[in-house]
Amino acid sequence: MKKNLAASLTKEDREKLAGKICDWFQQSSESRKEWEERRNGWFELWLCKPPKGRKLAWPDASNICLPLASSAINQWHGRTISSILDAPQIVKMLPIGAEDAVKAKDAEYFLN
Repeated sequence: MKKNLAASLTKEDREKLAGKICDWFQQSSESRKEWEERRNGWFELWLCKPPKGRKLAWPDASNICLPLASSAINQWHGRTISSILDAPQIVKMLPIGAEDAVKAKDAEYFLN
């Protein structure tokens, strides 16, 4: 049976603990504020959002954004993750004869 630890603490101890937890959260939020601002900028770049205050080259110019960065990031991410976290080889083919070795390897590659 699970025990509620808060029930064993006094009201003053619970208030002190709550205050410490709130302070830790505030410090953590403040310490990562710069990183979150940079992350938001990267996310807007990935979404291909035009920068704020952007001026067009000439009146009525096209404001098309090509998603080159997001395409490159998505491709890199997919290739990197698949190389780091390669799926286990579920199917194992055993060749019966020497001539079956190539066929077994090809079948194993295809099935996995």
